[in-house]
Amino acid sequence: MAKFQPRVQDEGRDDGLKEKMIAVNRVTKVVKGGRILGFAALTVVGDGTQTRDFIHVRDVAQALRLAAERGRIGEIYNVGSDRPVSVNRIVELIGAERIMHLPKRPAEPDCTLADTTKIKNDLGWCAEISIESGVSELLRYVNDWRGAPVWTADRIAEATQDWFRYLKP
Repeated sequence: MAKFQPRVQDEGRDDGLKEKMIAVNRVTKVVKGGRILGFAALTVVGDGTQTRDFIHVRDVAQALRLAAERGRIGEIYNVGSDRPVSVNRIVELIGAERIMHLPKRPAEPDCTLADTTKIKNDLGWCAEISIESGVSELLRYVNDWRGAPVWTADRIAEATQDWFRYLKP
């Protein structure tokens, strides 16, 4: 089994749905941002100083392949880039002309970072694609995402209702 960053777990349930939603939201925000597709502004939740362990899908696929081929049955391997990057750095790499800041979500961490020691030691795996290369590649294909939804404050509030319910003590 491989774990990807960032992760959200709700009441011990770990079905992977929330991680997929987070990844889709981030990609959508990246490709819809600034003037890249003609939209008014790139959406940043919080002040953008928060850091995340972004990882390219090809690095994830390589980690999964190695885990399937050589990993120990039942072992959990964290998969991440080992290079936390601020949301502001992503904005800079995209070259967004305008930014719209939304309020930080309650209990959202300032930093997420996977401990990839085990997958490095056991399988010899580490991420190879830098954030700079990954964003550059994404921008080359940005027009392929023209039909993706734009996340507004109202749509985020609606999509994360369950998330906030699980955060309550």
